[in-house]
Amino acid sequence: MVFYLLNHELINFATNTTALDADTIVHTVNFYPNPASSKDGSKIVISSPMNETATVDIISALGVKVASYSLKLNIGTNTMSIGAGLSSGMYTVTVTTPQGIKTLKLAITE
Repeated sequence: MVFYLLNHELINFATNTTALDADTIVHTVNFYPNPASSKDGSKIVISSPMNETATVDIISALGVKVASYSLKLNIGTNTMSIGAGLSSGMYTVTVTTPQGIKTLKLAITE
């Protein structure tokens, strides 16, 4: 059985027993390494409870979108390389899915 914690309720997705709508689904998003080097970049790991499409945007400290990726998410863990070739600095990374937006900070070093 597969269970997820959604809005403090334990939901069994294997039997599809939920009264919550899709807007409450939680995605887990992480980076490694963070900080990352400009040469190698970072890996973004997105755990998704469903097949869907996500957009990953990287925005500089000045508010400029410096990269954008479209990612087809499969159920489970999805990994993608991002950030290689970016200048040193702090970046905001937004992951947008039909269920919502997650925002994280990414540090790039020389």
